[in-house]
Amino acid sequence: MADYLIRNRTLTGWSIDDLGYGLLWLCFALGFLVMVEPAPFDLSILALGGLTLIMGLRIPGSLSPLIVLCVVILLCGFIALTQTKDLADSSMHMIITCYLMVIMFIVASATYTNPDRGLKAILGGHAAAAVISAALGIIGYFNLMPGTHELFTEYGRAKGAFKDPNVFGPFLIVGGIYALQLVLTRPLAKGLIWLAMLLVVVLGLFLSFSRGAWGHFALSTLICVVLLVATSRDRAFNLRIIFLGICAIVIFALAIVAALNLPGVSEMLSVRAGLNQSYDSGGSGRFDGQALAIRWILAAPLGYGQDDFGYFWGEQPHNVYLYMFLQTGWLGGVAYIALVVGSIVGILRMVFSTTPWRGYAIVLASTFIPLALEGLIVDTDHWRHFWMLIGMIWGLIAWHRDWNVSMLRRGM
Repeated sequence: MADYLIRNRTLTGWSIDDLGYGLLWLCFALGFLVMVEPAPFDLSILALGGLTLIMGLRIPGSLSPLIVLCVVILLCGFIALTQTKDLADSSMHMIITCYLMVIMFIVASATYTNPDRGLKAILGGHAAAAVISAALGIIGYFNLMPGTHELFTEYGRAKGAFKDPNVFGPFLIVGGIYALQLVLTRPLAKGLIWLAMLLVVVLGLFLSFSRGAWGHFALSTLICVVLLVATSRDRAFNLRIIFLGICAIVIFALAIVAALNLPGVSEMLSVRAGLNQSYDSGGSGRFDGQALAIRWILAAPLGYGQDDFGYFWGEQPHNVYLYMFLQTGWLGGVAYIALVVGSIVGILRMVFSTTPWRGYAIVLASTFIPLALEGLIVDTDHWRHFWMLIGMIWGLIAWHRDWNVSMLRRGM
């Protein structure tokens, strides 16, 4: 059957590639619902894995550095299991990490094979999920439908169909920045629908009352605008972006003022706007846990597994880099940092390279760099969109490398 489909790539006017990339979009559009495990996204992306073979997607040799880093992280994580006191939970954590890396390679393969279709499907699907998720959070926060407040909020904060507002907020950012980039670079008439999507995402993000997500979005927006201006030689285009940016700041400020008049918003904002919350310090807070985690790391080159520190301290260190050293040892922690730094360096090189995919690269750089920084205050190693971004980044890097090699060979 597979051979038949390969030979006859059109069925009722639709090619297998059309079907595959359409399903890829749908998989990521389902990413808004993660209140249940496994989530619909998890089931659909794994089902899509078989179709990728029919589509001819492959993992190129130019992804070897990514493969090596992932193998090192996994091997070190499994070695650390020999040191853990809770083998069941720590083993499950590593299995989930393996699964997320599988998603990453599916994304990297789709991006490498056809950057335009792959990135458009993944980012477009994720943007749709962000809008739906933000809308659910807004509906729940204002209790626009009976029962939705209890379902889509937690402790007075919007969380959509997520389990935690602090994951819901950052999830919205990739879709929001993708919409922002299209609003800034497309003609006004074509950008109106993306502007509407952006406004929904921003309101949902605000109502999450996640300080990390607020800072992440602000920095992502700044990076996106700076990179758009820095990579454009069109003065009129740059002036347009600056003008729209100023308008956006004014609109955002007015929206904040209006939101402060809504019931409960001003009280929650006054609580969440503080830089130092009660659980950050005070002898048993986040920062004290991170200091203790460093002492644990120095005493255990092989690591401890996933849960040992959490059981002792009562929670994880809320720093993904310390967390990776704890669960994969010194070598695994270094490999994880190399993965993050390599992703940042690689995508910035793509931004300043002349390729048709520069707009996508700007979106990826604008969202991944702040996400890497957010890892200093939260454990992001099991966030699906973290691995999604890495997959897109390395897929684009691999495509660019192989394209350059092919151009050199033709020149010779």
